[in-house]
Amino acid sequence: MSNETPNPKYRLLVLTDLSKASDMALRNAVQLAKAINGKVDVFHAKAPTSVVKFDNQLSAMRSIHHDYNKTQAKLENDIQELESAEGVRIGFKIAYGNVKNAIREHIKETKPDIAVLGKRKSKIIGFLGDGITNFVLNQCSTNVLITDEEQVFHSFNDLSLGIFGDAIEKQGLEILNDLSKAGNKPIKLFSVGESANANVSNQEKRTISYVFPEGSNAMDGLASYVQKTQTQLLCIPSSKNKDQGGRQRKNIIDASVRRMVQKVGIPVLFIAS
Repeated sequence: MSNETPNPKYRLLVLTDLSKASDMALRNAVQLAKAINGKVDVFHAKAPTSVVKFDNQLSAMRSIHHDYNKTQAKLENDIQELESAEGVRIGFKIAYGNVKNAIREHIKETKPDIAVLGKRKSKIIGFLGDGITNFVLNQCSTNVLITDEEQVFHSFNDLSLGIFGDAIEKQGLEILNDLSKAGNKPIKLFSVGESANANVSNQEKRTISYVFPEGSNAMDGLASYVQKTQTQLLCIPSSKNKDQGGRQRKNIIDASVRRMVQKVGIPVLFIAS
């Protein structure tokens, strides 16, 4: 039986394209919501041109109506199955129009704490390129969780957390506390260069620091240690995506960070400022 989460602390929004990767993202979002007292909603946006085959307005409306019913039936079936298995309630919405604009407006309207997207294995090289993922990271002011299509968490309790940086910064501290409060594992800090600040904003949190010397292979070494230390979730604060003058980079993920994210093979949480 599905139950509404009482007074949820966090709102999670799964952006789905109905793929296997999106299905895994939804399943991971449900587990995350259960761990941090969250509520999950699903949003699916589709361009009318992908549905409408004829210029006739009446035929176009019929095509969209037919596609809406088909999409609604699939979402309802998938969601009801998950609700029954996990004892949660999941809302959903379907929209037709420019996909990026629809996503931006929906996020602006609903103000989720975390947007959740799935990463397809076949598109691992380009998943932080010019598509929806990069658009959400650049244009939408929210935390973004990217999950892998082949990795489903049975629970986010006692999670092994890693942070890209030499300290736990104030931004995102609350959600990191909520993620780590159920377990006793120390938080791992992965950084490149001299670590002038190996302490932590919240002194109650135990940390282990891994510092890698600067160089062309620094990110490869960092990614390797993320895997070796069995880190299950890597958090990347937005401060790591600013230039030396403190300005946010136009492309939120630079090439070296993108390469590292591609190699770690675990869910990544980008923490907004």
